[in-house]
Amino acid sequence: IMIYTIQEYIQYHFNIKDLESLKLEQWLILSEQKLLEFVSGEIFIDGLGKITELRRKMQYYPPIIKHINLLGEWNAIASEIAFIGRTRMLYDELGTQLITCRIINRLMRIGFILENQYTPYAKWIGSKFYYLPIAREVHSLFQQILVSSEWEERENTLIECYLIYAREMKKLGLISKEIAEKFYYSR
Repeated sequence: IMIYTIQEYIQYHFNIKDLESLKLEQWLILSEQKLLEFVSGEIFIDGLGKITELRRKMQYYPPIIKHINLLGEWNAIASEIAFIGRTRMLYDELGTQLITCRIINRLMRIGFILENQYTPYAKWIGSKFYYLPIAREVHSLFQQILVSSEWEERENTLIECYLIYAREMKKLGLISKEIAEKFYYSR
């Protein structure tokens, strides 16, 4: 058993002195898993309410950090989106599958961001994702993609997922453009 003051625990857990006056750039270096542990770990006694108050303030990233994270995930997807078909054109089925898995992982992370929830580490991401509202629409599609033996089916089903995510982002006011499927060169 270890006993800490709140400030000592913050220093131990996050390696920073103060959570209450975090600058935006400090948010970017905090471990998402440590943030998740901090806001969702069990508290047995908080007589003064200080921990509860601090956890409420840290419940999720500030909006600008949320948008930066969202942009980062979509940019990572955009950098590989064409490679599902391109690797298959080179008869690299394993490469196609690996890229597909990375994109699904990114989409799952985006699901957590849209719900203002920190993404858990790999051991828990699948089981926690299942309970997000967007999972109702894409969970079975992700499973279909992962078992598909045809790259075209994987790519087409991913397009369905992208459109679902785009509609959700529009509903949340994160994008304002009209949503439409467009061809990427000949695909």
